[in-house]
Amino acid sequence: MSAKQEVRDTVHRFLDRVADHLRAIPPDDKRDILKDLESHIYEKLGKRVEDREPTPADVSAVLAEMDPPESYGQRENEQGTSPRGKQKLSCVGD
Repeated sequence: MSAKQEVRDTVHRFLDRVADHLRAIPPDDKRDILKDLESHIYEKLGKRVEDREPTPADVSAVLAEMDPPESYGQRENEQGTSPRGKQKLSCVGD
């Protein structure tokens, strides 16, 4: 497997784990949250690597800065529903 594919697979596994914790929210909201989260991950990854190709170690470092997947479901459960467009994507240190 190429490094590029491994990076993509690692990001998608993280997103799948987040999705598992978002079962209680409406599908449209869930899709929006996951899309925003994916964009946020790739943005942080781009800042980390600048002009070079990201490595699996780079994506692991970026994901280590993110909140754990289960926290996204907890946040939604605490709010009762997902206020569309108001979810906060957070990372340790942001």
